[in-house]
Order: sequence, then C-alpha cells, then structure tokens
Amino acid sequence: MIVAVYVKEGIVMASDSRISFHQKHLNGTTVTERLGVHVSNTTYETFLCPNGTGISACGDASINNAPIAGFIEQFIHEKVTESTPVTLIPQMLLDFFKELSPQLDAVFHVAGYSGVEKPEPYICTGNL
Repeated sequence: MIVAVYVKEGIVMASDSRISFHQKHLNGTTVTERLGVHVSNTTYETFLCPNGTGISACGDASINNAPIAGFIEQFIHEKVTESTPVTLIPQMLLDFFKELSPQLDAVFHVAGYSGVEKPEPYICTGNL
C-alpha cells in the first residue's frame, strides 16, 4: 500500500513495509493457490531522491528474483541529480523499468515540488 497526499503545509508520502505474494502451483490437473503469502515486514517502498522528490512503489516486489527496492535505488543513484526536475522523473522511471522488465505489474507515485521561484506541488501516479 502506498499513499501520497498534498495539503497546504506540504506533501506526505507513506507506505507499508510488508511484502506478500500470490503463488499458483500446477500439478497435472490439480491447481493449488496460496493468496497473500507473507514474506517480509521490513521492505522499503518509499524513497527520497537527491532533488527532494519522493518515489513510492507497490505491486510486483521483484524482478528476476531481486527486490524491486534495489532497482529503485539504482535508478535514483544513476538517473536523478539535485537538478533533475520532478516533472521528468515519472517518464524516466517508467522507461527505466520497462527496459528492465516489460511485464512488470507495478504502480509508482512520484511527488515533489516543481519550479524554483514559486515551487508548486507535483504528484504523479503511473502504472507499468
């Protein structure tokens, strides 16, 4: 679960830290489903960029059995600088993840302030 809210005093971003998954086993004609299997209570889903932008993610928790959190940190480290406009980050993020995993089922929230002289709040939601 991720939440991004703008109020007069600022932008609030929050996320839970639990990972769960849906598992389906096919054994001949028998199908066993396990819904909401709990994996971890200590996963980061909200991240801070060097330009003050926040990024939150929910949905698929891994790419090729590696946690998505590491890929978000890689994106921030390699692509976002102190001068990157918050308005460019959503498309940059989508492009980065589409290249890594075209079948990723995830939702991202990107929030921050755009403009220098008169900063305006900016919140964007995107699905892959």
